[in-house]
Amino acid sequence: MPSYEGILSWIFCQSPRSNHNVPGVPEVDVVTLRWNGEQVARREMEQGETWSLDVTRPLPGPATVEVVVRPNEDGSVEDVIGSVRLSAADVGTGLAATDFHEARFDEAGAQYELTYKVRQIDDVPGPAPTPAPAPADGVLNWIFCESPRSNHNVPGVPEVDVVTLRWNGEQVARREMEQGETWSLDVTRPLPGPATV
Repeated sequence: MPSYEGILSWIFCQSPRSNHNVPGVPEVDVVTLRWNGEQVARREMEQGETWSLDVTRPLPGPATVEVVVRPNEDGSVEDVIGSVRLSAADVGTGLAATDFHEARFDEAGAQYELTYKVRQIDDVPGPAPTPAPAPADGVLNWIFCESPRSNHNVPGVPEVDVVTLRWNGEQVARREMEQGETWSLDVTRPLPGPATV
């Protein structure tokens, strides 16, 4: 299934709620944005100011964003001047005219404009499949003759065996060996499963 995320792009203060009318002192609001009740942004704003938000949140289902303002004055109270509902229905076509949505709020003496969008994102990839292990090799390193089977007891003639190694029935090495001899084999075969030597 596709996944979505909501993006709060910017908010513009056309007229703050603050109205103290003190000459030389700007009218300033404290603006808070809440995403499903959670504060995601907060700062002071005055008339004509645009605040670039760049707030992005996963959107597993519809979400409500509230715009809350209060004059930056002692004893002032917060007011929710409006809210927007973000959902998959807000996904645009890739053009700015359809991707960005603007919500205008005019409440409690405050005028603000919030710009937002919803975009579809690729599904989060799962873990990469574990590559199949490389096939193992079986290696025959060496064989040592502690005592040969040969037992002819002829003086001056060494006791010698003919030694054959078979890998799953196939001959892979053959030579003569006598007592105390070590034969370096260096025989390697793929090992897709158990093998008998």
